[in-house]
Amino acid sequence: MTTTLYLGANQALSDDEIEDVSMSELNPYQPIACDKYDYLELACLKQQPLHLVLIDQSCHLVIPHTLRIKSDRGEWLEAEENGHPQAFRLDSISKFKFAEISLPQDWINLAPYKND
Repeated sequence: MTTTLYLGANQALSDDEIEDVSMSELNPYQPIACDKYDYLELACLKQQPLHLVLIDQSCHLVIPHTLRIKSDRGEWLEAEENGHPQAFRLDSISKFKFAEISLPQDWINLAPYKND
């Protein structure tokens, strides 16, 4: 089974292509705010379905499994979408919200973390 990695801006790589490309060559990773990371960790722990909107405006309904730091130092959400493994670099996610919470909720925006 092939995992697709989403980098944003319509950039997606399959497992076969990943061997040949360093992610930092495409776009340097921009960390997300720690409190937003915590929401994603909680979603992974509970495998709480998430609606994701990427910076390229594509939408994804996923079941999150884990957060991982890859060799390029980027942080990734590894998830399942329609039964297929997917990985989303965190700085490619524009916003997300929990899919199965019945209470009204706002989208959680993922602006890159600014270290002032």
